[in-house]
Amino acid sequence: MVNLIDISYFDESPYLIPIGEMLPEQSLTDQIEKRQREFLISVLGFQEYYNLENDNGGDLPITQKWVDFIEGVFYQKDNYNIDYKGIREALQRYVYFWYIRNNLTQMTEAGGVELQFENSIRKSGNQNAVDAYNEMTNLIGSEANYEPTIFNYLNDHDFDAIVTEFEHVNTIL
Repeated sequence: MVNLIDISYFDESPYLIPIGEMLPEQSLTDQIEKRQREFLISVLGFQEYYNLENDNGGDLPITQKWVDFIEGVFYQKDNYNIDYKGIREALQRYVYFWYIRNNLTQMTEAGGVELQFENSIRKSGNQNAVDAYNEMTNLIGSEANYEPTIFNYLNDHDFDAIVTEFEHVNTIL
């Protein structure tokens, strides 16, 4: 399936991932592809992921329910207006979390890898990753209500999704 986000989603703070010698563009693109599949299967379950992936032969989906799932849609439920924003923001947070987790906790045979923070903002990478993950869980949601979450969008429309419940984290090791 074509990537739903690209490296441009990581151009701005607080979710900046600098592309350069240490992280070539292709490396981030590969990470997006890997994490996108994991994320979508966790949110949709295997059957709905298969339906999404095969909607347009692996290209961006064309069926309206999938377009709305990805891009977002304004809809009404019980006379409440719901402005569902789509999945890209949550997917971006998921990829960012795993990138930071994997790159701030790297170990070598000789010990830990020391990262250089010369021109960085004074917020810890671990805290950024935790914040990204927790924002992602809020965007996904886990209970039926009138919030514009992924869970509610799937619940309010004709999906057989099995949403994995993501829990907030306080720290990453």
